[in-house]
Amino acid sequence: MARRKGRGALNGFTLIELLVVIAIIAILAAILFPVFAKAREAARKTSCTSNLKQLSLAMSMYRTDYDGQFTMGGWYDNGSASSRDWQNAIFPYVKNKGAYRCPSSTDIHNDQDERQDWNRTATDYLFNNQLGPSSNGLKESAVVAPADCVMLIEGHSDWGNQGSCTPGYANVPMTNNYWCREYTTFGNNGGLITGTWDGSNHVWGLARHDRGAVTAFVDGHVKYITGLDANGSAADSRAKLEARLPWVRHMDPAQSGGAWGG
Repeated sequence: MARRKGRGALNGFTLIELLVVIAIIAILAAILFPVFAKAREAARKTSCTSNLKQLSLAMSMYRTDYDGQFTMGGWYDNGSASSRDWQNAIFPYVKNKGAYRCPSSTDIHNDQDERQDWNRTATDYLFNNQLGPSSNGLKESAVVAPADCVMLIEGHSDWGNQGSCTPGYANVPMTNNYWCREYTTFGNNGGLITGTWDGSNHVWGLARHDRGAVTAFVDGHVKYITGLDANGSAADSRAKLEARLPWVRHMDPAQSGGAWGG
C-alpha cells in the first residue's frame, strides 16, 4: 500500500533553483537589452531620415517658388529679416516643428529656446553654408553635381557658451541660461557636425545613430553617413569628415576647392 504524503509537505522551489532562474533571467536581459537599444536607435534613425526627407522637399518647393534659389544660410538678426534664415524660410512648406528635431539628439531644446534664440526655429540639422553663404542663396544651377552635394546634415546647434550671445541679435534679451545657436555648417566648420570644436568650451561628441549622421543631398535623396565619431581634436574631426564626405566633392557646390575647417 502506497504511503500518503504528510499534510505538512509542500511543493516549491529550492533556493538553488531560484538562483538558477534568476541567473538565466539576468543572462537573457544582458543579451536582449542591447538588441532592444539597437532596435530603438534604428527606429530613431528612420524617424530622422523621414524628417530630412520632409525638409528636403520643403527646400525644393522653396526653390521652385524663388526661381531656383536656395535660402540664405543664417545669421540674420531681429525681426522679420530672420525669417530668411533657412529653417524659418522653409517653415511655411513644412508646418511641423517636429520635423526639425532628431529624436536621438542630446542638444538643449525647449519652448524657451525659440523665444530667446535669434534664429527662432530650433533644429538639430545644419544647412550647408556653401549653398547660402551670404544674404542671397546660390542658384540651383550653380551646383555641379546635385546628387553629391550635401544640403542638410545632422549636427549640433548649441555651440556657444551660456550667455555669450549678443543681446542685440536676440528676439528678446538673452540670459545666462541660454546658448547661442547655429543652424548651418558655419562656413566650413566640421566640428559642428562631429561635435569637436576647438573654438568652443563645449565638446559634444557625435552620439547619434551609432556615430553617424543622416544626410540630405541637393537632388533630394537622403543617406546615412557612418564613421563620423571624432571625439578628439579638430584635426581628427576634419580627417573623419574628409574620409567620409570629401569637401570638394560633397560640400563645395562648384567642386573647385576648399577644405573642412574646425
